[in-house]
Amino acid sequence: MPSPVPILQHDSEIEWMMSIYRQLQPRSVLELGVWHGGTLYRWLAEARNDVPVTVVAVDTVIVDPGLFASWKPKNVTLHLIEGASGDPATLAQVQEISDWFDWIFIDADHHYAAVQRDWELYGLLGDAIVFHDVTSAVNHDQQVPLFWRDLKHEGWSTSEYTEPGNDWGGIGIVHRISPFPTGIVR
Repeated sequence: MPSPVPILQHDSEIEWMMSIYRQLQPRSVLELGVWHGGTLYRWLAEARNDVPVTVVAVDTVIVDPGLFASWKPKNVTLHLIEGASGDPATLAQVQEISDWFDWIFIDADHHYAAVQRDWELYGLLGDAIVFHDVTSAVNHDQQVPLFWRDLKHEGWSTSEYTEPGNDWGGIGIVHRISPFPTGIVR
């Protein structure tokens, strides 16, 4: 199911992530860093249709709220929060909606301190915490791989996938639920 807006990720990485998303069938989703909504579209398009689903999307600027709302299935409640994910006021708005999420996608500011702050604020609020760009070449703007390495070193249960032959991108998942779906971890 292609997104009508760009997703800056390799197709195989998105499909790996979405296979896990479909198996977990989350009823509550939080996305930090929406940009043009490529992954937001996927959460909405592949939301369960047999139960109510809540999707919360956070970004410093919500670029097209009307477009995002047009993607929403009838059983999904979509909340768009404009604010920096690391701001305590933004966290408070998120927690007014829910204090627990089945699926959290962290893709906001890619500097080490910002990713660490997102993990500290939101990482303990969910079952599956997904990080974008865990294997990107490290430069001043892409420090997620350094944080991901440190997180794995702490002993969290993780899975990751990077399209073979590429040195950028990658998806990493911290799974706090057990058992995590089998047959999908590469």
